Amino acid sequence: HRIHAAPETVGSNGWLAGLASSVPPASGGKAARTSGGRATERPSVRRLVTSAALVRSHPAAVPSWMVRAGLALCLAAWAATWFVSVPIHQALADGFDPVLHRRLVDTNWLRTALWTARGTLSLLMVWRLTVPVARPENA
Repeated sequence: HRIHAAPETVGSNGWLAGLASSVPPASGGKAARTSGGRATERPSVRRLVTSAALVRSHPAAVPSWMVRAGLALCLAAWAATWFVSVPIHQALADGFDPVLHRRLVDTNWLRTALWTARGTLSLLMVWRLTVPVARPENA
């Protein structure tokens, strides 16, 4: 079996992006055409919408630079997906090509790093909302 990343696993799941599916050589790699990536598109769209909504209205405990950075990371991950990964996936749908496969794997680290950074930033925002802030007694 040849291994290449299927669209539904490379979509937008950050750390899950490293998952791969086995495509038997007899299929000619056409298995990649069968998925619309719906399992990962919906959460990704939700991340984009909530990132944009937070820029417009965010809790006072969360600095505006954090929500703007979150939106920027989300947009960058989407751009990397649509302008780098999707064209490679489309080419791989016509048949397995080791050079294209290597390019997909090599460029996927950018998307993984972007989603990981955005996830970390999201955790920091939640932390700021849940951890009490020490205030000086005379304030």
